[in-house]
Amino acid sequence: MNEDIVFAIAGATTVVAAIGGLLTGWWLWLRSRAERFRGTAAEDVRALQDSVAALRTELETMYGELTQSQQELHERLDFAERLLAQAQGRLPGKAD
Repeated sequence: MNEDIVFAIAGATTVVAAIGGLLTGWWLWLRSRAERFRGTAAEDVRALQDSVAALRTELETMYGELTQSQQELHERLDFAERLLAQAQGRLPGKAD
């Protein structure tokens, strides 16, 4: 009878150790997957932040160029208006 108890305890210990090993392995696998996803997410966030910074810089450059073009167009319009006003003043038959 003592042998039966020893075998039962040994069998139960083996089953508990096997289940414990499986659970530990599963937990380690889940933890490694979570760390891998965290690393990927952090890299993605950094890449997105870099992209946003590059887009902001490009937008600021484009805005500066657009403002400069607008100023040049305004100066050309003023020049054309002055030329037109001068030409209208020189038209024959116009009484001053």
